[in-house]
Amino acid sequence: MIRYYGDPPYRAAVIHGGPGAPGSAAGLAAMAGAVCGTSEPIQSGKTIRELVLELKEQLEEAGTVPVILAGHSWGAFLAALFAGAYPEMVEKLVLVGCPPLTAGYVPMIGERRRRNLGAGEREEFDRLNLWLEQGMPEEADRLLARLGELAELGDSWDPLPDTMENDFPVDAEQYKAVWGEAVKLRASGQLLRSFAALDCQVTLIQGEQDPHPVCGVCGPLAGSGKEYRVHVLKCCGHSPWLERRARAEFFEILKQELGR
Repeated sequence: MIRYYGDPPYRAAVIHGGPGAPGSAAGLAAMAGAVCGTSEPIQSGKTIRELVLELKEQLEEAGTVPVILAGHSWGAFLAALFAGAYPEMVEKLVLVGCPPLTAGYVPMIGERRRRNLGAGEREEFDRLNLWLEQGMPEEADRLLARLGELAELGDSWDPLPDTMENDFPVDAEQYKAVWGEAVKLRASGQLLRSFAALDCQVTLIQGEQDPHPVCGVCGPLAGSGKEYRVHVLKCCGHSPWLERRARAEFFEILKQELGR
């Protein structure tokens, strides 16, 4: 499935996070659609390979390649992996709230998130993570949805309400399978090697208060020799289009990156 914003040609495509959180970047897609025609592919594959092939079909259906891929959170990983597999289909990458590229930075995410949560929320967050790590409990989709709500709360700085309707359910099966693959790619060093080998331009946009530390992307990339551009937004968490004090600056950067 694909949703569209603005008028064709669809020069940009927004890749949502999760994995297993379809529709979570609708606000970003709508903002991009105010700049140029934008597609929002909805992920359904259960492996990284399936997701890459699915995205190829979706971009071909949207009808404009090469395309600017804007990936949020996990979507930043998928966008980069896709660009490595099909470089002729990608003009540039705009990576928003990209998670760390090497495992050493990962503990910082949980530490920062937990500081932003109340005591009861921290306890619930830890309990839900444990349940999902131990297996696929009954009502896994509902539990993952609640975990996502708590993660969003911990990831935000001064959030605006998300006014975009999202009727898509979370997909715990996709989350567990795909994120498990992604963790192994990161631990092995293959994820960083994939980023370092990219031929296209890479722009990072990260909130200064995002629990996903910008040093977790810039540090490994700088060490790899890959050139990139970075914008660090003050008073901003993980989703800049939903941040009261960063939204306007983010939109100006987005207009610049999308070519207007």
